[in-house]
Amino acid sequence: MDASPKGKEWIFQFRFWPNNNSKMYVLEGVTPCIQSMQLQAGDIVTFSLLELEGRLVMGFRKASSVMPSDQVIV
Repeated sequence: MDASPKGKEWIFQFRFWPNNNSKMYVLEGVTPCIQSMQLQAGDIVTFSLLELEGRLVMGFRKASSVMPSDQVIV
């Protein structure tokens, strides 16, 4: 993964498995990132792949924010 503009590298693991008639999805390793960005319940986090650059972009928007989301390269 690419480092964020602050020089911090975030590594997440996306896991899923069958759970009765559906699947269970879990994103592991996000706690340090959430704490660093001071995210709270109600905040929105998005992940997008920039195919031409081969980078994953993580955007977030605070629940009380009206401005477009900040973006961090992950």
